[in-house]
Amino acid sequence: MKNILLVSVVILALFSCKKKEEAQATQQPAPTTPNIESPILGNWSLIKAQGFFPTQYYSVGDVQWNFSSAAVLSVDISDELEASSNYPLFMSGDYSYSLISSDTLLISDFFHYRFQIQNDSLLLSVGQIAADGKVYTFKSYE
Repeated sequence: MKNILLVSVVILALFSCKKKEEAQATQQPAPTTPNIESPILGNWSLIKAQGFFPTQYYSVGDVQWNFSSAAVLSVDISDELEASSNYPLFMSGDYSYSLISSDTLLISDFFHYRFQIQNDSLLLSVGQIAADGKVYTFKSYE
């Protein structure tokens, strides 16, 4: 009889602890995407892709990127361009992004880029130029 009583107490204790943990978990606020404050915010147009042979040049507006403070990158590629892997993201659409550090960008939890802003230019790089890396140059536009 003592064994049954002991087993019953242990089972009750386990279930009541689990319910407390579940109640605490439901009371905690859901994580939110922090607003990003960075000079990368705004509209950028791809004008040059280096690291390809030959270097590719684009007109302003052909490949547009818009970084929002809500961590969404909207990409718009002109219908007049042929599909190409020369673009850093070669499909129009919305992508999540985060700034891993002051010079590292992560897009869709997959694409890593080093970035640098010089005047009204955004430089994204993959690898190193000397090691056949790729560099994308964007110009800021309104």
